[in-house]
Amino acid sequence: MEASIIIRKAEEKDIDFIVEAIIESAKSGTHINFYCTLFSISDEELKDILHTILLEDFPGHDFYRPGFLIAEVGGHLAGTCCSWIEGEFGEASTIIKANLFLAFLGHDRLSAAKSNFDLIHNLHFDREFGALQIENVYVHPNFRGLGLSNKLITEHIEQYKNKLDSLTKVQIILTKTNDFAFKSYFKLGFQIKAEKHEENDKVLEIFPSKSILLMEKFFA
Repeated sequence: MEASIIIRKAEEKDIDFIVEAIIESAKSGTHINFYCTLFSISDEELKDILHTILLEDFPGHDFYRPGFLIAEVGGHLAGTCCSWIEGEFGEASTIIKANLFLAFLGHDRLSAAKSNFDLIHNLHFDREFGALQIENVYVHPNFRGLGLSNKLITEHIEQYKNKLDSLTKVQIILTKTNDFAFKSYFKLGFQIKAEKHEENDKVLEIFPSKSILLMEKFFA
């Protein structure tokens, strides 16, 4: 008998799993813990920061705990991802996240990371205001092959479509080297809108890929 799959809203008790998801999603199948290399912080310090941010429930970005859905398989935490409407609260998600990291790291440590920001400058997309954003898609290795990422993304889309008749587009950003994710999103109807690339090999010291893709899907 197959284990039951349940998709539900994330709760405070899920935060440790969500932190794991954010970190593994940022690695994009590599050993590069992007946030750690970017800010020169330890894994444990990053986990503490993410845990606190998720507890604050500050909306409008990809570290907003109520924006996550959880997939359970047979009562076990199996997968998660988050969504939000870019600019819904007047600020770009990158600005919100920058301010949150500033609160925890301070000006000096953010200034020290400037050279890293300059290096990955070409690997950045401005998210489109008014479009639904999907981020931090993660399925635990024990539960891969069940289509959980597709189920989670589809549920995010359906929930927002039911709330917002004006919603016409959903976007997702991923590294070009993440073939599995690309194929999964393509099957869901996402198409490549744009690609960005950085020639400098040093970028691989802090970021998991030299190329990123912006994919999007329109609603009928």
